[in-house]
Amino acid sequence: MTYVRPQKPLKAVEICNYEDGMSEWEVEGGALSNLVQRFDISNPDAALFVHQTMERQGIIEELKRFGIKAGDLLHMGDAAFVFEE
Repeated sequence: MTYVRPQKPLKAVEICNYEDGMSEWEVEGGALSNLVQRFDISNPDAALFVHQTMERQGIIEELKRFGIKAGDLLHMGDAAFVFEE
């Protein structure tokens, strides 16, 4: 028997806000969590694939609704990356 775990909703919490307008965010859950866990985002080809998938699945728009903007640093588990639209 196969069990399907329900996906946790995407959550983002601003953990630091700098004078220059850049912020750092702790992000967890949602489809983004699965993507980041499955791919080595330090690899440029994998990072491009993850970004394209984020666009197709509406994850970028969802992150922007939290207030995340281009140039902000996102922390997700052991991974950290700069948000780009």
